[in-house]
Amino acid sequence: MARHVPPAPLVALVLAAAGCQFTTGSGRPPSQDGAAKTSPGSARPGAPGSPSRPKETSGPANILAVAAGKAHSCALDDAGTVWCWGAGRDGQLGDGTFLARGNAARVPQVRGAVEIVAGDHHTCTRTDKGRVYCWGANASGQLGGGSTSGGVSAPRAVRNLGDATALAAGRAHTCALRTGGKAVCWGASGRGQAGTSAAAVPAPVAVSNVRGAVEIVAGAAHTCVRTSDGGVYCWGDGAQGQTGGGRGPTPAKVRGVQGADALAAGANHTCAAGKGFVQCWGDPKALGRAGAGGERPVPVPVSAPLVELTAGDAHTCGRTRAGEVWCWGDPADGRLGRASGGGAPRPVPGLRGAVDLAAGGAHTCAALPGRRVRCWGLNSDGALGDGSTGGGDRLTPALVPTLQDVVEVAGGGEFLCARHQDGTVSCWGAGDAGQLGGGRPGDRTAPVGAVGIDGAVDVAGGLAHACAALRDGSVRCWGDNGSGQVRGKPGGKVSRPTKVTGVTGARAVAAGDAHSCAIVGGGKVR
Repeated sequence: MARHVPPAPLVALVLAAAGCQFTTGSGRPPSQDGAAKTSPGSARPGAPGSPSRPKETSGPANILAVAAGKAHSCALDDAGTVWCWGAGRDGQLGDGTFLARGNAARVPQVRGAVEIVAGDHHTCTRTDKGRVYCWGANASGQLGGGSTSGGVSAPRAVRNLGDATALAAGRAHTCALRTGGKAVCWGASGRGQAGTSAAAVPAPVAVSNVRGAVEIVAGAAHTCVRTSDGGVYCWGDGAQGQTGGGRGPTPAKVRGVQGADALAAGANHTCAAGKGFVQCWGDPKALGRAGAGGERPVPVPVSAPLVELTAGDAHTCGRTRAGEVWCWGDPADGRLGRASGGGAPRPVPGLRGAVDLAAGGAHTCAALPGRRVRCWGLNSDGALGDGSTGGGDRLTPALVPTLQDVVEVAGGGEFLCARHQDGTVSCWGAGDAGQLGGGRPGDRTAPVGAVGIDGAVDVAGGLAHACAALRDGSVRCWGDNGSGQVRGKPGGKVSRPTKVTGVTGARAVAAGDAHSCAIVGGGKVR
């Protein structure tokens, strides 16, 4: 996979609770393996003990993969960066907050990601070093950190897993393939979906009788693998036939499926595709065929070979080699990407050139060339990334606008700011202290431009204020000024960016709870 390399070493400035500290290179603290550092807890940004959050300042990249949970979505770009949007009450966006986001926010602690998966309310990523990091809901131990604590809003490393080759996330469990084609799972296992009879396992456990697996997928409470010879094996909940006949924690071969090249698991159904065929089994509503359903695989009439499959709660979509997208199953909420046609397999109108797909509970997203992502279906909590969080259906694919030209994202206490290619800055989220910089206080679910900011080269967010370093070496700040963190002299709230006096030659900025710092000429800190 191509990786973006900055043209020259950069110096980034990050604020810790005790003051200013520096990082080098891509902005991440040094680590043995170069993987993302993980948070020791789930403290909200700006709270005592919350982790400092490195910022990546590399240029725009292409979107390579997408993932979709119950009501949130994520995208992975070719710089190894992860972006998420939608529901965030369990921390599943990984941006250090527990807020819903109508626009894409960068997961600041993830570096070198090569795969992204999403469960109902949690998210996991695999790095190029084979390590796995998860965040979000953790009531069943689905984050793999060894506990069943509450929601975690920053990435945490999965225990005892350093050779992962593939990931899958179910409703509340997670699985990985390891070198050699063996499988491990963790999280909820009340139906045996994690390969054990225990109700929940907070750290990876080996799944018996899995050898030579090359792909792994997970539904609400079942899991399946595809082996190198094209066979499919499933385990867990089989009440609707979604395991193809097996039940409980022991994998069983699905009869009637041979030569599979792609696999997907919905809430209670499973689909496989190979040369000249698509087959599905399980929940009848999800199969898009009258009278179909149960544990016997049935053919799905798709006129073009599919190279990728993805499945939501009760629908499935597939991608052809040419980038055409077909969807079938339950047509409710617009999840099939069309206004009519029932649940039968049909192409999504007007969508061409897709390079990756992801289906959530009742929505679907497609990655397209040129850093574009389009989503359709139910917009619960902003899952479609179009700037709104009020729900409602979208019957046709809509662009996720904030992924197009963003080169840096900085997180504040309950708001975020983005720096764009043209040097402007936009912010969204909580704005009661003027921290969005739009000229007046007030919360915003869609980005608002920071007034008068042009030529920004760096941006930082504090608890309730933000700062930007400009190309001319000046620094402008806005938001809460109770401790002088905006103007230098304490007092009031500032809703328009204001020039910081006495600071020249600034190359980077950082913001803490109630103080700000800048790197100026000679590497000095002001």
